[in-house]
Amino acid sequence: MLQLPPIVSAVESVVFADTYSSAYFFDAMVMKNPACRMHPYQLEKVYRQEEISFVDLLHRIRNNTVSPTDLDIINSRVQRVTTINP
Repeated sequence: MLQLPPIVSAVESVVFADTYSSAYFFDAMVMKNPACRMHPYQLEKVYRQEEISFVDLLHRIRNNTVSPTDLDIINSRVQRVTTINP
């Protein structure tokens, strides 16, 4: 199961640390309840991207199977900022 890291404030992190194993939804108490039956669905159609090579690259990143070539492709798109305007 994949989930982006939750965004948790400092105050919330204290509550989560005292109550849950983590801030991820699958560590919620309700998920430990046998009556809570999750029916997982995997989304298969990509709607926002049309370039197949880019979609494949995103899949490899998501599945942690990225290659050095993939990293080169991603890093080639980085634009370095040399100054910060106040």
